[in-house]
Amino acid sequence: MSRAEAGIGVSDAPTDLMPVLKMILLDFERLPGGEGRIRLHDEAAQTIIHAVNPDAFGIVMRNLVENALVHGPDDGPVDVVVASESEISVINGGPVIDPQVLTKLTTRFARGATSASGSGLGLSIVASLVPHMGGRLDLLSPATGRADGFEVRIRLGVAPDAVGVRAGASS
Repeated sequence: MSRAEAGIGVSDAPTDLMPVLKMILLDFERLPGGEGRIRLHDEAAQTIIHAVNPDAFGIVMRNLVENALVHGPDDGPVDVVVASESEISVINGGPVIDPQVLTKLTTRFARGATSASGSGLGLSIVASLVPHMGGRLDLLSPATGRADGFEVRIRLGVAPDAVGVRAGASS
């Protein structure tokens, strides 16, 4: 959390973040509980090139994938969708989360209805880092195109007035 609050995020030069994402997903695939559950959908973009600190991006993606593995169904897939060079979603199954609960999930130590272990800092770290990366964070439940689930969408390179957290049903 201290690194997130220190404002790491922007880089001096554009960097391809796709290798960082693939390394993180491979790390989780090797851990118990991750084998065979993570599905990368990157047909829309083979690169993610932005002036973003790779460490900040790695922290964000690691927190999102870990949350999806821990809080989704034990044997359910975690879909990581690279919809474009600027839009990445992490999606897991599970019951629909109440919009009032969604708005609080980025608050420190906030947790939804879960029996999983954790401190409730993962999404607050993500919410702190994404604006420093020049991005926007959206929390959606149900997940896009589904009747259930949870989706976290990151949009990089958005206008400063678009930075923030939006919670609610997907469209």
